[in-house]
Amino acid sequence: MGIYTGEDLSEAPYLPGVYALVSFNPRANKPRDTVIYVGMTNGRKTKSGNGYKYNGIRTRLKQHLVEHTGTAGNQKWPVQIDVSQVDKIYFWLTDNLELGLAPTRNAFIFEEFVKFQEDYTPMYRDSKSGSLPEHEMLIVNNPSAAMMDLLDNKRNEITLPSRSNLVYRVMELEKKVSEISIILSEIEKDV
Repeated sequence: MGIYTGEDLSEAPYLPGVYALVSFNPRANKPRDTVIYVGMTNGRKTKSGNGYKYNGIRTRLKQHLVEHTGTAGNQKWPVQIDVSQVDKIYFWLTDNLELGLAPTRNAFIFEEFVKFQEDYTPMYRDSKSGSLPEHEMLIVNNPSAAMMDLLDNKRNEITLPSRSNLVYRVMELEKKVSEISIILSEIEKDV
């Protein structure tokens, strides 16, 4: 069993969208997020056993982080991501994004758009990167105001219970204890 469970992903919806698996290194000189992988789901309803299952963001994240079966692109190979390096998840919901195409294409186009943004360029690219038809690549290269707004203002974030996050919380607590110790020693001097 991996370090994550389905419960860790309970904030992610069963809706179409784009997600980024992110690593955070709090011990670096300049702590920053590094995008490991960017993926998408069109949120399609599929038949599963006696009922239906929605292939939304939560389903795809569980495949990557819990089941280790997430596939990428048109190939059916698992993405080889070291899940212990994933500390955060960013995701954007594309169900209301209007691009003038079939709704199922919105997530594909937004995924490619995210991958081309400097702050979100992933370490690992899948087999479908850059494979959109020319008319859809025009949308990626000339994003609408709605796409820019979604990227800049509607990003959701899930912090996972990773080792790096634990290290960061301990570092922050140590810093606060040090600050409180200084304040207490100043108070003792005055008394």
